[in-house]
Amino acid sequence: SIPLVALIAVAMTGISLLLAWLAGDAATPLEDAIRSDADLWAVVVFALMVAPVVEEIFFRGYLYTAVENTLGRWLAVLLVGLVFGLFHGVQYAGVPLALAAVTLMGLGTTWVRAYSGSVLPCVVLHVVYNLAGVSVLLMSRGE
Repeated sequence: SIPLVALIAVAMTGISLLLAWLAGDAATPLEDAIRSDADLWAVVVFALMVAPVVEEIFFRGYLYTAVENTLGRWLAVLLVGLVFGLFHGVQYAGVPLALAAVTLMGLGTTWVRAYSGSVLPCVVLHVVYNLAGVSVLLMSRGE
């Protein structure tokens, strides 16, 4: 199962970087809110250490389990992945390719949760995905 998770991580990261490249200079509201180096590093720490754990426990732990128990595996994967994308709508407002990428990530990590039975690989995938996004952010700012 680890090779499958690694393959999904590479695919999601590649898609993220491709969509970021296609979006070009389009800045998200989050990027526009970064005014100082302190803001930037707060976003980096949050994106790599806090958000993956908190979001995966909620979306792939609590919400997925509740929806799966009620509606079944496939509908749970679809609904939780889409809700994850909608949750990030404000963060990626005005940049539909970025919103599409995070929604695909949500669907992919929910699928991994469904078949692994664990939130841990989802946290790892989320960190890898966010690391790609943070890398693009840092490179675009010349950091």
